[in-house]
Amino acid sequence: MLFAPQLASQDVFKKYPNSVLLLHSNMSGKVNDLTIPNLEISGIGSTKLSASAHITGLPDMKKTRFEFKFKEISSTAKDLKDLLPAGTLPNTIALPDKFTMRGTFEGLTNNFKADVKLITSFGNADINAKFDASSGKGKEKYDAKFRTYGFDVGKLLKRPDQIGKVTVNGFIKGTGTDPKTANAVFDINVDNAVYNNYAYHAVHLKGQAQDGNLEAKLVSNDINAMMEGNAIVDLNGKYPSIKLDMRVDSIDFQKLKLYKDELRFHGNIHADIATADPDFLNGDVVLSQAIVVTNGKRYLLDSLSAHAISTADSNLINLRAPFMSADIVGKYQLSKLPGILMSTIDKYYDIVPDASIVNSTTPQYFDISARIIRTPIIEQLLPELKEMEYIDIKGNFDSREDLLVINVNSPAILYGTNELKGISMNVNTENDSLQYDVKLDQYQSGQILVNQASVAGYVNDNKIYFDVAANEQNLDQNIKLSGMLQQMAETFRFSLLKEGLTLNGEQWAVKDNNALYFGKSGIKADDFILSSNGQSISIESEKDQFNSPLNVAFKDFSIETITNIVSKDTLLIGGLINGQAKIEDLATTPHFTADMLVGDFNFKGDTLGNIKIDVNNEDLNTLAAKVTVNGKGSEINLDGFYYTKSENPLDFNLDVKNIDLSKVQAYAMGMVKDASGDLRGKLKITGSAAAPQVRGSLTFDKAKLNYAQFNSIYTLENETTRFTEDGIVLNNFTIRDTDGNRAIIDGTAYTKDFRAYKLGLNMQADNFKVLSSTKQDNELYFGKLFIDANINISGTSTSPVVDGKLRVNEATDLTFVIPQKDPRLVEREGVIEFVDMDAPLLNTVLTGTEEKPKTGLEGLDVAMNIIIDKESIFNIIIDEGNGDLLRIRGQAQLTGGIDPSGKVTLAGDYEIEEGKYNITFNFLKKRIPNSKRQQDHMDWSSDRGGCKCDRDLYRQCSTSGPDLQSTIYGKPNDS
Repeated sequence: MLFAPQLASQDVFKKYPNSVLLLHSNMSGKVNDLTIPNLEISGIGSTKLSASAHITGLPDMKKTRFEFKFKEISSTAKDLKDLLPAGTLPNTIALPDKFTMRGTFEGLTNNFKADVKLITSFGNADINAKFDASSGKGKEKYDAKFRTYGFDVGKLLKRPDQIGKVTVNGFIKGTGTDPKTANAVFDINVDNAVYNNYAYHAVHLKGQAQDGNLEAKLVSNDINAMMEGNAIVDLNGKYPSIKLDMRVDSIDFQKLKLYKDELRFHGNIHADIATADPDFLNGDVVLSQAIVVTNGKRYLLDSLSAHAISTADSNLINLRAPFMSADIVGKYQLSKLPGILMSTIDKYYDIVPDASIVNSTTPQYFDISARIIRTPIIEQLLPELKEMEYIDIKGNFDSREDLLVINVNSPAILYGTNELKGISMNVNTENDSLQYDVKLDQYQSGQILVNQASVAGYVNDNKIYFDVAANEQNLDQNIKLSGMLQQMAETFRFSLLKEGLTLNGEQWAVKDNNALYFGKSGIKADDFILSSNGQSISIESEKDQFNSPLNVAFKDFSIETITNIVSKDTLLIGGLINGQAKIEDLATTPHFTADMLVGDFNFKGDTLGNIKIDVNNEDLNTLAAKVTVNGKGSEINLDGFYYTKSENPLDFNLDVKNIDLSKVQAYAMGMVKDASGDLRGKLKITGSAAAPQVRGSLTFDKAKLNYAQFNSIYTLENETTRFTEDGIVLNNFTIRDTDGNRAIIDGTAYTKDFRAYKLGLNMQADNFKVLSSTKQDNELYFGKLFIDANINISGTSTSPVVDGKLRVNEATDLTFVIPQKDPRLVEREGVIEFVDMDAPLLNTVLTGTEEKPKTGLEGLDVAMNIIIDKESIFNIIIDEGNGDLLRIRGQAQLTGGIDPSGKVTLAGDYEIEEGKYNITFNFLKKRIPNSKRQQDHMDWSSDRGGCKCDRDLYRQCSTSGPDLQSTIYGKPNDS
């Protein structure tokens, strides 16, 4: 600084105040022709320069030509930040901690060639480039080759969690940098590129640009992204146009780390978009031969298409798929439409409080119509959907009038056990409010039946007014609930309107100022008291402030008030509830006390008794409970504690002094009938819900149970089930049939959680009557079945292993009915099948993890020796409709089994002692007479995969040839 003290004020010298700048060089020539055989600079941080140069043309920089050979230029991120002016590097770029550059530079500042090798802490790169801008803007010429070696682009772009190291090579050559006028070719090969922690391999992209037209071809041979496609982009118009043809052999989104669960795709994508602007869209997109695999299931989507037309006056979008068609017609901007729709709703209710309102100076309006139908893909996506004719959606929107109308209709939907009929939903803006009306002619599921259900009302000023109604077939039994839900900042207020509650046709009185408040401030209840004919329910806060102690009380509340409305069986659940509960410290650590009595609790007409419930958590982290059931022949006591902060929270004693089985058979939902006798015992329950520890026993005392489908009464005289540290223990657990014959179960079902079991059981039976049923009990099998058995059951509850001997005894007379297909379904299937012979076969695409067909017996491992007594009789109804029947009596020695895959095998001989076959052909009914030929038999063979019948069936009859022919084929003159 001695000769240039003014430099001390420069930032770079301020940051390195004690540094010594070393400069070593020799040079010769004139200013306009300067030769520098050696130049070395160091001393500023870690930065070093070692180079040689030949420079001509100075001092005119436009004419100056440089010939540099960089032996080494090395520096650090810190040095470079200090040397460069503030703001030179964008905030989105991170420099390598260390870097070194070697290579050459030759030419003018606007016309040069460079060959550079870059070595950095992020990775290495080679660049060989030529650039010539001497002809002016738009006529720049460039020719560059590049290669990277594991260069960490993610660190460079400050996105290390998303992007990783990249190894690529390629070139670009052309003229012009403006996309609309450039003419260039490019070719890029990706050897390795990490994105979302997945390394892509073998990706090739090449193409060319000419006068605003860009053509590109992509070929990816990555094992999890196999695809090939071509794209043409025209940039010359106001909006770009795109033509795309992409064939996706397979994309595995899960392995590419783009989706959490399994998701694989195959298909062809074709796009022809004349104007690629979402607000002025014209074109077509078609997805064909599409297959999606997710969670082990394979879905054939077939073809999906979208067609868009935009003009100065209108917009049109058509969406088509096998399961759906939709049309949107009007004048709208897709980019603004969602926000404007939300802004329209926001005028009536703040769905997202404090959300910014989207306004548009251009009017937005459209009509929409769509229909969704049930197709195989819908059935696969929603396997519980059993029936759905269609769902129709119609609506319109007009921002000029704040008009929004939506109508949804469907005649019927059967989803699992839920059956809905006559579904409709209507929403519209009217009278400065958002009106809504949802109707359902009928809802049915199991024992629940609701008729003429509806929810209607309007929304305005952050208030939702509602009327809920439902009627039984008997209109005297109905429900009505009218009220309001109001949003007030971060708190919601719920209240019922005056005369707003009707249950079972009875009007309930409601306090005028009733309200329930809940939200960020806590909970509060004001005068929420409901009463009718001596029944009442009340919820009230002790003080007029949030989180004040809350009192809940029931007085003579009949459970049937609710169950009669929603149940097909008015005797499903019943009883009277009396009692109160108090909840305190709602804002900190809530605790409560509850004292409830359910009088004469009953289920489907069977009264269990009175249930008294006392629960409190007055002690910190502890629930103390005492539940008693008494009356009607039953007495049960449960008391103990639940520790909320413990790993083993359960500590209960269950004392079953007596349960009258005749009073609880209804809980078996029809599976058991004619029950009698008692159940007694004591259990200690500790541990946790995931791994309960149960100790004690339960004893059946003179119990009789009739399993409804078998119609056999089983007697348990004095049989005990023990619960030990091993699991459930049966010690010579004896079941007797009506003749006193025994079936004895001995062993243990080992378990630690009462969910998964390891089995060690043996069953022995002596002429035990398993069945004594009629067709009314079970339509598929009925009659009498007597067996001897010695069967071992091991394995687990999910993969049991069963082996032993089974003998079918002489008194057996059993009938099997072969199920018949619904003729309405049969007549629609298999008649005509349309096949695109030019299309590639899709049945084997993406089948790697497709589920195999299930038999329903997977996991079983069964091996049985079966003996059939010659006096036992089997009836097989072939066709219940016309009376085809096979009745046989004989003896057999068979070996049967089921392997874990579900395959069923049966081997051995059935020697027929006597049999007959009733056959019906057209109007001709014949009975094949009894056969007593000893050589008649059926041969089951696992190897041959079926049954071979060896029996001569004959019947002597007299008829003429022409008469028989006409009977079968019609008269000769019939056409």
